[in-house]
Amino acid sequence: MLFQPGAESEIAQHLAQLLPELGIDEFFASGLANKDLDLLQLALPDWTAEIASSEDPYIELDEIRNSTATYRHAALSKNTRGQVNRTLNAYAKRGEVRIEIASSAERALEMLSELKSFHQATWTARGKSGAFASEKFCHFHEILIRSSFDYGEIMMTRVTAGDLPIGLLYSFVDAGRVLFYQSGFRYEDDNRLRPGLATHVTAIEECLDRGFSEYHFLAGEDLTPRYKQSLSTDIKTLAWARFIKPSAKNRLVGWLRSVRRNLK
Repeated sequence: MLFQPGAESEIAQHLAQLLPELGIDEFFASGLANKDLDLLQLALPDWTAEIASSEDPYIELDEIRNSTATYRHAALSKNTRGQVNRTLNAYAKRGEVRIEIASSAERALEMLSELKSFHQATWTARGKSGAFASEKFCHFHEILIRSSFDYGEIMMTRVTAGDLPIGLLYSFVDAGRVLFYQSGFRYEDDNRLRPGLATHVTAIEECLDRGFSEYHFLAGEDLTPRYKQSLSTDIKTLAWARFIKPSAKNRLVGWLRSVRRNLK
């Protein structure tokens, strides 16, 4: 659900009128902020809402910038700061740790291809298919990058130690906020080398230098690494809601779903 700022209540009311006109008696709204969820519940008082929540950890870059402290000292605990320093020092022994932000759509696509190879290797090793297993998914993002990069809406990041890649990040940019979406990391047997930690910290510090206002990890899956919360300064709660209009059909469907759950 996307609401035009200042017209949220009006849009929610129009939606409530439109749904029955279209014959819709069930719909999903994903990634809602709490205030927008409240608006929909007020607009649909008779509808049942099944709600699941997820957290979006993020860093308030403006606050850190205004404090004049470094990101590591302003935002990280002593323990996390130590982990970051140790892993970056371990990588630095291979060569200078550097960051590249794609400066063209073509370079972004090259980086996406490298990210995809690391991403798929990681997730298939975990017994998962990986986000880039689908050719349609890959094709969609290639088109998205070609069409959106020149508008400043795509950020592709590559972090290296000497000539060796550590990790790559695929993010979106909106109103000064960096929204991390997908990653590809070069994992190794050496436990000192933590590519996710090294890549994100390097990217966060670069975003701080470039004047961005926030760095978001967005809502993740069950396997989302804990370091995302350790690196963040704040958390936003997002809601995934399923709205169901009261009706005999929906009561029957709800009963059948409960029976299926119990059988499982």
